[in-house]
Amino acid sequence: MNAVVLPYALAVNRPAIAESYDRLSQVMGGDAARAVYLLARRTGSPRSLAEIGMPFEGIERAVPLVVESSRQNVRPLTEEQARRFIQACYYGAPPNDSILGAPNPYTKGKKMSPIMSTDQHLAEVQESFSASTDPRLGEIMRSLVTHLHSFVVETGLTREEWMAGIQFLTSTGHMCDDNRQEFILLSDTLAFRCWLR
Repeated sequence: MNAVVLPYALAVNRPAIAESYDRLSQVMGGDAARAVYLLARRTGSPRSLAEIGMPFEGIERAVPLVVESSRQNVRPLTEEQARRFIQACYYGAPPNDSILGAPNPYTKGKKMSPIMSTDQHLAEVQESFSASTDPRLGEIMRSLVTHLHSFVVETGLTREEWMAGIQFLTSTGHMCDDNRQEFILLSDTLAFRCWLR
């Protein structure tokens, strides 16, 4: 879990440890939080709390615990800051100013909004696949993410509809076992497999 949380802990604490953060960033050749994040990816460490088994419902349960524990931290967190921190750890997105909660000098002078724009999010995710040791996997994931983003924009997908989809996929997964693979049946229901080579 430490490997997952460390980049985000650095990011969220940067305003309170600016001098030390700057020195570490100089040593690592760029923004410290992002450098640690990319190092973890290159070494095969877990990328997110979801990957190591944290349930989606655990995000809200963890918020008051993080707020309470942060009182002993160099930068105590508000409830909203704690929620953003946990969400970032859960999804494994690259550390950015939405977690820092303050302008970051390592964004090369760009004016960043408190929450990244959709184009910035897409660019960040696309870049993350450049470190893949499997070029074909990187190609597939970049295409998948691009189409997913386009789908959300085209349909005007709401958070409630997104959550309904998550719950549907979760329920499908719960029905799977060693002898029953519901996702293959779902693929056939959607006529997906007919396109496979």
